This record gives sequence, C-alpha cells and structure tokens, in this order.
Amino acid sequence: MGVAERREREREQRRKDIIDAAERVFFGKGPLEATMDDVAAEAELSKGTLYLYFAGKDELYLAIGTRCLAYMWEQLSSLADDGRSGFAALERFCEVHRSFVKEHPDHVKIMLAWQASGFHADPDMPGFPEYQENTLRLFQLIVAVIRRGQADGSIREGLDPAQCAFQIWGGHMGVTMLYFNREEIGRRLPFELDLSPLLPSFSELLLRGLRADETRP
Repeated sequence: MGVAERREREREQRRKDIIDAAERVFFGKGPLEATMDDVAAEAELSKGTLYLYFAGKDELYLAIGTRCLAYMWEQLSSLADDGRSGFAALERFCEVHRSFVKEHPDHVKIMLAWQASGFHADPDMPGFPEYQENTLRLFQLIVAVIRRGQADGSIREGLDPAQCAFQIWGGHMGVTMLYFNREEIGRRLPFELDLSPLLPSFSELLLRGLRADETRP
C-alpha cells in the first residue's frame, strides 16, 4: 500500500469515527441542542480538526442521513428482481420501514428533526451527491415496483408511479412522527385511542388503497 492510499484510508476512517461520535452526541443531547464542540469532544479531536472534515452540523446531518439511506438500500435492493409481485414488494417495503423505525429509533428521530429544522440542502456540500444518489435509487426502486405491480395486475392502474412513490414516503414520514409522539398526542386527545399499532395499521390502509384486487391472496 502506497503512502497516498494509506493516508486516504486513514482519512476515511477518521471521517467514519466523527460520524459515529456525532450520532452518539445527537442521540444523547438531541440533534438541535448538540453543538460542534460536543462532537469534537466526543471524537477526541480539536474543533479545528473537526472542521477539516465537516463544515458544520448540516454536513453531519447529511452524513447520518446518507448512512440511513444506505442501510435501507441494503435491505430493499433485492426487490428489484426477486420475483415478487409489485404488491408483495410494496408489502416488503412497509415491513422494512417498520423494522427500521423500531430497531433504529434514534436515527429516525434525527432524520425527522432534520426535516423539521428548516435545513437547506446545499448542493455544494461535499456529501450532497452521495446523499442525492442514495435518495434517487430508493425512489426509483419504489417507482419500478409500482410499475411492476401495475403490469402484473397486483397494483391499481391509473396511479402515477412517481407521485405515488413520493406520497408513500411522505405518508410514512408523517405517521412515524406521530408514532414517536404518541404518548403526548394521546394526552391531548379528548377521547381514548390506542396509538401503539399506528405503524402497521397505516401500512395496511396504504396497501389496501393500492391493491388492485382485495380478494387476491
């Protein structure tokens, strides 16, 4: 291994270590309250060194979001050609989303806080192309699944696949936010309502609306 290659590997490892540290800080203090000073301390780096890798919290948000998208892609990429019907592939998508929410709640909370923070995704950020690429391939996968379902008769015709895919994403984001705040929402409601099955019941409602034939097994 040459000197240049070794240095690049060391740089990538340090970048990974910084993102790990940022996750720990964001999980502990909350993404809005955490500071770059906190991240530098957790990563055992000077603030100046930290800024050599990330110009601010927005870039750290972007890096964590890219990680989440990469994880989802690992779980879902096989849907492109695994022989399932389009409807069965959408069922799998909903299952993976629910599992991710329950197994990685802190990551999801960071992403929700990021979306609600008024963050402006600057295309000039170093990590933006990778983030956008990961977003695009997931979006294109869901669009392809919907089109496949329309072709194989398992998903309703007449739906715009791109619009439908975006609404599926947006609906999951909104319901996930409600799920994480279900105790406070329950206290505010003037009636009793069990919100614990919110995620699976939303998936069922969503899928029922997309299914071409509800009698299909």
